[in-house]
Amino acid sequence: MRVRLAIVGGASSHVDQVLRLVRAGSLGPEVDVVVVAAPDAEPVPDDRLAALGACGVPVVRTGAPAATARAVVRHGPEAVLVATRDAAGHRALTAPLLRADLPVLVDKPFTADPDDAAVLVTLAAARGVGLTSASALRFHAGATALAARWRAAPGGLAIHASGPADPASPHGGLAFAAVHVVELALAALRDRPDGPVPVAAAAGVRTAVVPAGRDVATITVATPLDRVGTPYHLAVTGPAGREDLRVDLADDYLRPVLARFAAGVRTGVVAPSGAALVDSVRVLAALCA
Repeated sequence: MRVRLAIVGGASSHVDQVLRLVRAGSLGPEVDVVVVAAPDAEPVPDDRLAALGACGVPVVRTGAPAATARAVVRHGPEAVLVATRDAAGHRALTAPLLRADLPVLVDKPFTADPDDAAVLVTLAAARGVGLTSASALRFHAGATALAARWRAAPGGLAIHASGPADPASPHGGLAFAAVHVVELALAALRDRPDGPVPVAAAAGVRTAVVPAGRDVATITVATPLDRVGTPYHLAVTGPAGREDLRVDLADDYLRPVLARFAAGVRTGVVAPSGAALVDSVRVLAALCA
């Protein structure tokens, strides 16, 4: 099955990476991009639109969310990537696409508000269409391998994920990069987060404690953003000892997320989905509050 992908949002560097991956065939020979839609929610300068158009993909300004969805539908995609960067606008952009019965991958963070996440999850379930979102670290090869090694461990695990974030980001503040650390922790947890998420803040550091069934995750975000001096890190401690991993992003770090989405569009099953999406936003919102 060919997967024709529409991209909503043209300003993010993630759009360039998607186009490179598609041109290189890295998402499979039957994935292509049929349109890049630039909504009012994230204005794109004319020279940026021209540069995207030079890649051979139609690029259109589309206005408000409902008009954006109509423009996307006219290009006949099988699925949509919402690639705008501020999560506060993701509910408005995603809902009309779901109502058009299009599977949607929302670039991280999924939403800024857990209530918005729950509304979108409920709508997707009612329409019977796929809805997913994930940071690149959710499916980082090293992190998923580490988590798999501890999956069957007896007793509880203590999971620690840490990394940098920028509270002054113009794309939704701290949450824009902090979501990577949250998703890294969720990749290692064996059960869903449950109960309150207490957060402690000190100069340059915010730490959330996330109870999750058998396990507990501690999520630490350091500011300001410095991926060299403060790399992403994952540690798992259990009855058999401790394992640590420095988590680096490869040049094609979006490929696992996009490839999983394309495969899910073909099978009708995308992941993470449903309650897992709301869990991620709930933890992120607590960390950033």
